[in-house]
Amino acid sequence: MLKKDLGFEHPESKSGKGGIRMFDNDYDEDSINYGKLHRRIYPDFYKRVEGEPNKSFILDAKYKNLDGSLKRDDLYQVVTHMHTMRIDNGGFIYPTRADRGSDGLKCTKHLLAGYGGFVFRIGFPVPQNKSNFHEFKKAIEQYEKGLVKLIGGEMDTGRF
Repeated sequence: MLKKDLGFEHPESKSGKGGIRMFDNDYDEDSINYGKLHRRIYPDFYKRVEGEPNKSFILDAKYKNLDGSLKRDDLYQVVTHMHTMRIDNGGFIYPTRADRGSDGLKCTKHLLAGYGGFVFRIGFPVPQNKSNFHEFKKAIEQYEKGLVKLIGGEMDTGRF
């Protein structure tokens, strides 16, 4: 839905396709070889709006609950992607319980020191205690619509 509905890119780190160069001079004869593929980064999802870094986004999909604290390595990864790509908004989408009000989505954001920008977390609800697959699928589809609306609205305004 992020690719189809919102136009996000999804690099393929395992195949090495779609990576972003981390260093401008990584092909110079005098440059240091920083490792495989000259240190490319592979955000899970990103959308770059040329000339408008405040309307550009990096999203890292986690398959663990982040309602508590973020691990340092996860946070540093997203901030590195933001800085390298000159994108002001970066964050995490993670599973959470589906008991948070009407749309179930939980979003928090934090202003970065230094160069600025925002790091956010979006808790995506996973329906609990549905009696059958049809009910589960219907609930997931509603949460997906809410996610597209939330992210799309923030991209339009540049204020996540």
